[in-house]
Amino acid sequence: MTSRSTLWRQLWFQVLVATIAGVALGHWAPNFGASLKPLGDGFIALIRMMIAPVIFCTVVHGIASASDMKAVGRLAIRSLIYFEVITIL
Repeated sequence: MTSRSTLWRQLWFQVLVATIAGVALGHWAPNFGASLKPLGDGFIALIRMMIAPVIFCTVVHGIASASDMKAVGRLAIRSLIYFEVITIL
């Protein structure tokens, strides 16, 4: 494979191209861009829906792979304190 064909497969490049396309669409066709708002809202809703399961699975995997339960307890206390501080802020 050439470097050109692998560039299109890179996620960072695809995000960059989509961002540039979105900016161009908003600049030259703002009415059409506004009509695509439900697609953007749906995408954001899907991302929000995926956050909780990913975090839950990550925490469960981390606890399951820990061998020292004292360390798991300290991590749990730190996590709760961090959660409370961030929630208050």
